[in-house]
Amino acid sequence: MSTVHVVAVITAKAGQRAALLEEFQANVPAVLAEDGCIAYAATIDTANAGPMQAQFGEDTFVVIEQ
Repeated sequence: MSTVHVVAVITAKAGQRAALLEEFQANVPAVLAEDGCIAYAATIDTANAGPMQAQFGEDTFVVIEQ
């Protein structure tokens, strides 16, 4: 079977990213336990990463799943 990569850009309500990420992290073990799940993680912007980085903003995070 082929590997599927999912990239999801999620924007929380203003000022709620930290709370949403906390809920996301609480759910990570359950998702990783699913048959076939290789990776599941959230990422946020890194300050001063250079011109190659797309800026999503303070209320947004990106989820990568494999």
